[in-house]
Amino acid sequence: MNRLVSALIASLLGLVGALSVPDAAAAPQRIAVLPLDNKADLTNEETVYLTDMVRSVARRSLPKTQFLIMTQENFEVLLGPGKSLADCIGECAVETGKNLKAHYVVTGSVIRFGSSGSLRMSLKAHATRTGNPLIQI
Repeated sequence: MNRLVSALIASLLGLVGALSVPDAAAAPQRIAVLPLDNKADLTNEETVYLTDMVRSVARRSLPKTQFLIMTQENFEVLLGPGKSLADCIGECAVETGKNLKAHYVVTGSVIRFGSSGSLRMSLKAHATRTGNPLIQI
């Protein structure tokens, strides 16, 4: 798991370089980290933990004055009553990011790799305004 965390930190630092840095006077740009796609047969709790880890590393790595990492609670408030994030995940990730009023959306998946069964994570970031992919790690 330590290697996974190290790779995650390196990946998110690469993401920082891909994001357009907002004007210092502008409001922070919102980044929605959507739940990871669990292709590794992890428990729901493990997948939630890894998704929260991505958010936590992003929160520590990105300048707080320029970027706001959205929480699960943010998602619930912005989507409004009667709609959950699970209802949106089947849609295009960029469209989900727009629904959440995010400037950027990060998606990813976790897989088991090789005979050792070690975990690997891949992450992608898109700008919601243009839909353009920014980085895939």
